[in-house]
Amino acid sequence: MNLIEFQDANSLTFEDLALLRRALIHPSYLNENPLADAEDNQRLEFLGDAVLDFVVGEMLYNRFTEEQEGRLTRLRSALVRTETLASLALRCQINEVLLVGHGEEETHGRERISNLCAAFEAVIGAIYLDQGLAAVTAFATPHFEQALNEVLAHEYDKDPKSRLQEWCQKNLKVTPVYEI
Repeated sequence: MNLIEFQDANSLTFEDLALLRRALIHPSYLNENPLADAEDNQRLEFLGDAVLDFVVGEMLYNRFTEEQEGRLTRLRSALVRTETLASLALRCQINEVLLVGHGEEETHGRERISNLCAAFEAVIGAIYLDQGLAAVTAFATPHFEQALNEVLAHEYDKDPKSRLQEWCQKNLKVTPVYEI
């Protein structure tokens, strides 16, 4: 898959295709291709992380008008966590266009959760720089709505201890006692 096919598959149209390309360059690629006239995706990842926090926060704020800050924060954390973003990256086929070095390729770096998460955030940063916040929102919201349904269905916004306690109270009618 090339960048044009990637754009088409994800309903994206970049004015500056170099931004998209940079979003898809893992640092290992530049380490092995020092003459490549490019930057890796780390700065775009930083920006995309901040933009995603805002976009997802706004989505949750508007969808759950009666929820308190604590619940909204837990939901946002569940949505922007590494595993969720990596899953979204796979859904967008970022792994197919991610440029990685030979060593990273040999160790399945295209499927590594941290690489996928970073690349997804970098793509978000690139969309933001190229087209603005409205374009990021239009691209990201459908993906995060689907992810939100999964989070709510599986209660991923709750920590394991809270989930255990609720299960015990509901099914065993007792509250667990914790000993250290």
